[in-house]
Amino acid sequence: MSKHLSVIIPTYNEAGKIKGTIEAIYNYLSRQNYSWEAIVVSDGSSDKTVEVVSEFISNKSEFSLI
Repeated sequence: MSKHLSVIIPTYNEAGKIKGTIEAIYNYLSRQNYSWEAIVVSDGSSDKTVEVVSEFISNKSEFSLI
């Protein structure tokens, strides 16, 4: 059986921190020998969290934003 990991990342007004977080997750998981996905959940952020995440994940199919 092959392994698959799903990472859920809840956020709320994390525009100043989220890029470093999702970049570290991407860099680590990209080196692993299993499939994975990362789902970023913005809980009504009023800052630029959604924009920062959207820009970073625009060419990374493993990520999605809710």
